[in-house]
Amino acid sequence: MGTRILVTGGAGYIGSHTCVELLEAGHDLVVVDNFVNSSPRALEEVRGITGRDLVLFEADIADAGALDAAFRDGPVDAVIHFAGLKAVGESTKIPLRYYGNNLTGTLVLLETMRSAAERPAGTPSLDEFIDQWVRFVLENPTAAMIYARLG
Repeated sequence: MGTRILVTGGAGYIGSHTCVELLEAGHDLVVVDNFVNSSPRALEEVRGITGRDLVLFEADIADAGALDAAFRDGPVDAVIHFAGLKAVGESTKIPLRYYGNNLTGTLVLLETMRSAAERPAGTPSLDEFIDQWVRFVLENPTAAMIYARLG
């Protein structure tokens, strides 16, 4: 059994291609996607291409309860975060929606990761990692991709 990886935005273009590569490399996947700018069909295609299944949580990354359920479904070894809104023209017309998803959603994901991580004494602090990312995201609100190794 490979590493269990949680992929947010896994049904999007980049996310679905990443899922194919990860599944073909032998990893197990948990995908969290609200399908706001993607389709469940993309994940059906991923399954068809790889011949492997994945766990799907249809949820928004700003939904702390849904993210908590995804993390409680089984151990998560790593997170790849693609759940970001990215249309430049639209983002200038409705910036609060973009901040809400890309900034607030990312912070909810980081908090859920912090809660889910069980760190043995003497290992680097996940809190330190998350605090660095929070500072980065606040200084760079358009940042939408985060990769974090949890264990």
